[in-house]
Amino acid sequence: MSGIVTRRTYAEIRSKKMAGDGSAAENTISERLLSVSGSGRTCFDRSGSFSDLAWGAATSAYQIEGAANSGGKGPHIWDIYTAQPGHVFEQHIGEEACDHYHRYHEDVQIMKKIGLKTYRFSIGWSRVIPEGTGKVNEEGLAFYDALINELLENGIEPYITLYHQKPIYITENGMSCHDVVYLDGKVHDPNRIDFLARYLHELKRAAEEIDLRGYFQWSLMDNFEWAKGYSERFGLVYVDFRTQKRILKDSAYWYRDMIQDNGKNL
Repeated sequence: MSGIVTRRTYAEIRSKKMAGDGSAAENTISERLLSVSGSGRTCFDRSGSFSDLAWGAATSAYQIEGAANSGGKGPHIWDIYTAQPGHVFEQHIGEEACDHYHRYHEDVQIMKKIGLKTYRFSIGWSRVIPEGTGKVNEEGLAFYDALINELLENGIEPYITLYHQKPIYITENGMSCHDVVYLDGKVHDPNRIDFLARYLHELKRAAEEIDLRGYFQWSLMDNFEWAKGYSERFGLVYVDFRTQKRILKDSAYWYRDMIQDNGKNL
């Protein structure tokens, strides 16, 4: 696939694979970059009631993917920014982050274990269009194709951030805690559970008056945070950045139970 391509037209481009002679070929799973479910409905088709809320978790490409120099990816503005001294806590960089690019199979299984119904993520445009405009990187597209397939096969609706408009989706909400692994091998985070319970209780009240469609907890897992590097932990899942081992925190199990009864006991 070649030709002048801007980031705004990615969804349209990926919805049709162009054959070598320029004729339209088969549609792919990524045709639904503007549609979030296997049923083909878009994110604007929900009822807007708390009982139909899209419960999920959220991430951002640079903060989780890693693989900064893999798969034909071009330089990201944050690759350049974090390489300059003094911009990020202790000179942390997102070059590896959570290595989600290589570990997305494992991470989708974690989402399923938590009970997520939806997953909101962003496109790493420097992975898809390495030079900003021009030729599309097929390896980058293949990664997002595979991720979307994996999500759908596990019953999780992919929500992709392309732009923002009404109705209301809470796309990032969470709390950083001093999370550690206890002697029992678990991560106990009661402060995060308390925060989520209080916030979601008020959100449920707000849903009676506003067109609220979904809630995405920030973040699915501990990741590279913009100015704080790896010193802040927002995730439902603890990540040991030395080994890349994942551990579900107590809040992950609380969130799973809350999703299962759709916030009935909030």
